[in-house]
Amino acid sequence: MYKILVVDDNELQKGFLYNQLKKIGYEVTLTTGASAMNKAVQIIPDMVLLSIEMSGINGFEILKSLRSYSQFKTTIVIMISDNADTSIVINSFLKGANDFVVKPFEIGVMLGKIVGWQNTEIENQWSGLSSEQSSVLQLLKVLMDEAFDKSKNSSPLSIKPIRNACEMLYLTIEHQGADAVIKAVEGYNSTMFLHSLMMCIYIMLFARYKKYDKDDVVDMAVGGLLHDIGSAKIPNSILFKPGRLDIKEYTEIKSHVQLGIEILDNTPDMPQVVKNICRHHHEKMDGSGYEGISGDSISMEGRLAAIVEIYCALTAKTVYKETSTSADALSIMMTLDEQYDPNLLVEFKEAVMNKFILSRPEAALHGELDPTLLEDFRSAVMKVNIA
Repeated sequence: MYKILVVDDNELQKGFLYNQLKKIGYEVTLTTGASAMNKAVQIIPDMVLLSIEMSGINGFEILKSLRSYSQFKTTIVIMISDNADTSIVINSFLKGANDFVVKPFEIGVMLGKIVGWQNTEIENQWSGLSSEQSSVLQLLKVLMDEAFDKSKNSSPLSIKPIRNACEMLYLTIEHQGADAVIKAVEGYNSTMFLHSLMMCIYIMLFARYKKYDKDDVVDMAVGGLLHDIGSAKIPNSILFKPGRLDIKEYTEIKSHVQLGIEILDNTPDMPQVVKNICRHHHEKMDGSGYEGISGDSISMEGRLAAIVEIYCALTAKTVYKETSTSADALSIMMTLDEQYDPNLLVEFKEAVMNKFILSRPEAALHGELDPTLLEDFRSAVMKVNIA
């Protein structure tokens, strides 16, 4: 269980964080400034939420002590302060903090930071992948971070490098399998990047299983990666709110679809398939989705994306719930044949149970890419660099 140490002399603040973080499933330990180092050495936390303003000893002194211990050199430390003065923020980072939050804060803001930093550790697992797989995931993360930043600023996305990176992912999955890639991103809270990456991978696997042409598979993978891009404009206080959303907040969450469409429409050469996935991934066959369209009015790629998204949502850990097993998720999904395309549901269940492995022999190849495929991979890398 992920261990968080909360260091603060304010009992009300500590109690608030304790209740909220325990509710989500973190192991939370509370302490005062005077006892902070003893407690840290005792429990070896994964993350420290450290208040700056405390009696007797301030947070900067504790941070300095933490960083003097080899086992805490890379521990994530989020500083918390009543003061948003620029010098305080800069000093926090100069002394070794990873992030900074100003009091008072909404719990969703803090959860967004905690989950984001927690998931940076996922890259440690990528070292066990093949060099091609690790390179693809690193590249996709960089490109998605860039896409999120551009979306927040209402700037057009760079579609060519994103599509070329998805082609690289296709090549590695086609000839090394997807098991290692999936395992490398499982078990973490679902930030926008991880959710989008899983959507990208599973849409690619499902479309490939259905024997779509390579170009169509890659376009649909791009759609999976960018389907929630409008969420970049939704505040973390809402995205990571652990409790029930009120009507206003739910309306704002729903707006991520329209915001995403506007971003994609503002990007030259964006494939229509990508736009369809963004527009329709929350629509239901019975008309109970976001916009209320139904049946054949929903694009085929939108119907496919909707099924993949519910599977990803059920099997991912979020601030709202723990994960469901693949078998449990499929059982739940099969009861929803009025909301999702029933034929696609059956096909998706079959694909998952067969681990997305096609009957043709080359689909089951694993190991290093052969020389010809490696050249294809390098060509895709070059296309990304040129773009």
